[in-house]
Amino acid sequence: MSRIQAAVEQPSTSSPLSRERSLALARTIEQNVTYIIEHCKLPPKADAALHMLIARVLAAARQLQEDSSSDAALAQILSTLHDYRDAFDHSPAASSHRH
Repeated sequence: MSRIQAAVEQPSTSSPLSRERSLALARTIEQNVTYIIEHCKLPPKADAALHMLIARVLAAARQLQEDSSSDAALAQILSTLHDYRDAFDHSPAASSHRH
C-alpha cells in the first residue's frame, strides 16, 4: 500500500488527472494489489479488513480507467489509504508483515 501511496503523491497527480496519468495510476494500483494478495500473510481478521480496503482501491482504479477526470475516484483512493493507515500499524515495533 505504501507504493500506491507514493504513486498518488507524485507531483504529477493533481486533479483532474490526465488520461495518461490516470491509466498509469490505475495500473500501479492493480500491480501492487496483486503483489499484496500474493505475498501478504495476515491473521484472518486482519486479512478480511485488508481485503475490504483492497476492494475499495480497485474499484477506484477501475473508475480511473473509465473516467480519467474522476475526482471521486481519486478521493476514494485517498480515503482508502487513510483508512489503511488507521487500521494497520507500520511502526518499527509492529509486526514484520508489510503490505
